Amino acid sequence: MRIGVDSTDITPRQPIELVGYGYFPHRQSESVESPLVATAMALEDNSGQKAVLCTVDIHSVDKYVVNSVREAVEEASEGYLEGGPVLVNASHTHSGPSGHAGFLGIGKHNSDYLEQTLIPNVTKSIVSAIDSISDGEIGIKRASSEGLNYNRTGAETIDRRITAIRADSEAMNAVIAHFACHPVIYGSSSSVISSDYPGAVRQTLRDGLQTDYQLWATGAAGDIDPAVNKDRKNKTTQADVVALGKAIGDQIIDIYPDINLGDDTLHASQTEIELPVDTAFELKPVHEIELYREARKLSKDHDLAQFRHFLEIAAPIINGTTTETISVPVTLIAIGKTVFAGLGVEIYSETGTAIEKEHPELEIVTMMTSNEHQGYVPPVHEYEDAAYAARSSAFFFRRKPLLPSSEEILRNNVNQAISNLVA
Repeated sequence: MRIGVDSTDITPRQPIELVGYGYFPHRQSESVESPLVATAMALEDNSGQKAVLCTVDIHSVDKYVVNSVREAVEEASEGYLEGGPVLVNASHTHSGPSGHAGFLGIGKHNSDYLEQTLIPNVTKSIVSAIDSISDGEIGIKRASSEGLNYNRTGAETIDRRITAIRADSEAMNAVIAHFACHPVIYGSSSSVISSDYPGAVRQTLRDGLQTDYQLWATGAAGDIDPAVNKDRKNKTTQADVVALGKAIGDQIIDIYPDINLGDDTLHASQTEIELPVDTAFELKPVHEIELYREARKLSKDHDLAQFRHFLEIAAPIINGTTTETISVPVTLIAIGKTVFAGLGVEIYSETGTAIEKEHPELEIVTMMTSNEHQGYVPPVHEYEDAAYAARSSAFFFRRKPLLPSSEEILRNNVNQAISNLVA
């Protein structure tokens, strides 16, 4: 196995609109609490199979960004990848800019930022990682945690595991930290640019392990938030960010020396999964407002003017769409028995756990918002109460909700793709 890693800064140079929290929040950044970074790991096995895993501190990326990066990498590296996949995992911080041009009402993308900072700097990190590639080994280990994350829907399924992937080469050492939890400690009232707690995890690992590089990968966290948000939403502070980062980082520091390294073969695949849209759906603002009040047990006096404004703008767009399916990219990179599974949607902890149970012989590292963000794909029971993830969140993506069968279709196809890859 050959491994190369490099990192670049992707922090916006000017004030920029922050993404997340919905309904035209118009959050403009006023300061930088922590830098945003892109870190790439180039991989190549003895057979010549190649792949790149890149983690970025940004809410999401779309196919335009990923394809632009790939084309630039191929040109700069003289076709080094030879068809091998590039997996770009967005941390999904809600205190950063958008790398996605298709959103409605949760923050506008900034073309100058995409073209002058994000795409060239992500490209630079990947090319530099390729240039620094040398013989190395990789290993994985997991630790349990308690009280760090919670399921905001009230469901019982919560992936509490903290995963560390260690990569040592002749030239450097690196660690990938993986955890299922939204990076949303800084709430909707915040105006700071921040990597949120993943940045604090990396700082803890830098200080405690002295590794050359630290990568962050967000797991199946569609319904999972930091536990500190449960009772103190919009009252959290930088101290809470640091505390969660340190708690996760310290767990990784404890297990890091016990990670067994190996020189394994590399396998990779890329596919697109088509999920069905509810084409018969019609967005009626008055009805959606009533559903919203009922789901949240709000009184008639509760002010929903911002939500109403969003719905009035969204209705003609949503009702005018004729899209029958959405295309979800699934990128798999297998190193021995460890499989990085990048999905271009937000999935629930329940879905990530179900995928892993189908492959008990493997270590599945599921990463949402990878290579695209096509919205939530919630389990079927979320449709029973017209839950946010199953219904109104689709409007942010300028489309109608998915059919309830979508999660099963996605899960079955991901499982099949994993089985085919490691067969």
